[in-house]
Amino acid sequence: MFDNVITVVGGGASSVSLIDALFEGLAKEHGYGALTIFMVEKRSHFGRGLAYSEDIPTNLLNTQAAFITPFSNKPGHFYQWLQDHRDYWEDDFPNVALRPDAYLPRPLFGLYLSHMVQALGNRAVELGCRLILVNDEANRISFAHDSRVVVSTKGNLSFASDHVVLSCGNGSSMEYQHLVNFKGFFPTPYPIKRIVRVIPPQSRVAIIGSRLSAIDAVLGLTARGHTGPITLHSRTGALPSVRGTQGRYTPKYLTPDRVKTHISRHGVVRLDDCITWILEEMAAAGEIVPTTQITNLISKCIQIPPLNYLRKEIEAACLPRPWQAVLYSTNSIIDLVWTAMPEEDKRRFWPYFSWWMAYRVSIPVINASKIATLLDSGQLKVIPGELYAEPVEDGFTISVLHSGETNRYNYDAMIVATGTPRNVHVLDNPLVQNMLEQGIAIGDDFGGIKVSSSTGGLLGSTGNVDERITVLGELTSGTFFFTSALEINARHAADRAREILNRLVPSPGTLSAPSNYPPRRIVDGL
Repeated sequence: MFDNVITVVGGGASSVSLIDALFEGLAKEHGYGALTIFMVEKRSHFGRGLAYSEDIPTNLLNTQAAFITPFSNKPGHFYQWLQDHRDYWEDDFPNVALRPDAYLPRPLFGLYLSHMVQALGNRAVELGCRLILVNDEANRISFAHDSRVVVSTKGNLSFASDHVVLSCGNGSSMEYQHLVNFKGFFPTPYPIKRIVRVIPPQSRVAIIGSRLSAIDAVLGLTARGHTGPITLHSRTGALPSVRGTQGRYTPKYLTPDRVKTHISRHGVVRLDDCITWILEEMAAAGEIVPTTQITNLISKCIQIPPLNYLRKEIEAACLPRPWQAVLYSTNSIIDLVWTAMPEEDKRRFWPYFSWWMAYRVSIPVINASKIATLLDSGQLKVIPGELYAEPVEDGFTISVLHSGETNRYNYDAMIVATGTPRNVHVLDNPLVQNMLEQGIAIGDDFGGIKVSSSTGGLLGSTGNVDERITVLGELTSGTFFFTSALEINARHAADRAREILNRLVPSPGTLSAPSNYPPRRIVDGL
């Protein structure tokens, strides 16, 4: 019997979700079919990815401990693991009070994910499979004469694969590449422990961005004694909303069945349909919104003074906020809606994407209160506007265009905290850039690279879908819209795993492998 070889590029949470689903499916649905899975990860720790890397404990999850899980069929798995394995984590996180509603440190979730990789290695042995961890950076894809896909790495390794999964996770932007060699410039805030070690505490710090990673950077710096001024620069200046006390909400209108029925009848989902459904759902949840017109809703996309905004948000967060629960519940349908929306409606919505994210992705009240205190003291400022940064002697100058006026600000250090760029052409990822150059992949106007909305298969410049290459996570943001939520990525990973197994592994009683995947065994010890 020959192994089917799957190479997974990326060793973060989505890859853990996928491999678990592959093993679950293999055990439940297929009589046999040995797999060799290579997980190729450039970082030294497998499972964590960038989002949950080893770092300082001020980086908090924005989902309560009882709800977060990388496995679509195992609700509460993280919290149960914490209860069952206190000896694994309590020494490293002695100040953590374990409660279902707690917002725990992200490095703790990363520790859990690293243990999940170990568990998957054991599970592979039980199933007669192999999970091989490769600490290297993938930088090229090519195709062998037998139709297999070859993944090559910076360290000159090559993996001839029956299937490749691109699960590259979060990445940094090359937008500020002209600054990369200057002292005091950081293309990403992570790990936070590095910037707090390297940046002198009296420095004037500019942080590009005003959402979650920017909040992490501010709180990390100040928790470790930074006393100098810190300024958040972003186009809108919008800070995240603050999470209320509500729990999960089960939607009555925003359901997959309703969306699928609507699509079958009308063929598309219009932006106005979405607004109507959301307002109906908010009313059902107890949040009455007095307008049903998009033009009136747009008026909310104006940032009031940051301190005033946060004070109102913190006060409101003392109670349940039904609208937040409703927006969170859209995780189950948001990809269905986006893939069925006409391009003209997507472009109508797009100028307000940042505002959607500011409302959709909230922060715990404990972090909001710290940010408010820093704003009140004057140590932290938020400056909106289009910006351009350039190096000067002993630092950086940022020019900001806002309301027709240009102002310049000088800093000693500059941190880019804008998250993964949706424009894939400025994504700092050698593999993706190589694929774009070859025409193997093409950029999506709304983010990431183009993939099949039904299978996640890679869409190349020829217009054909290559089902040998599956794409997961942030690289699919243009197709699926919101790909930074663990819950959504876990669901996609389970779906992709099922499709991969159906393609690669014969059903019980079937002796021949699929003809488009020649059953040639990869040589051990590449």
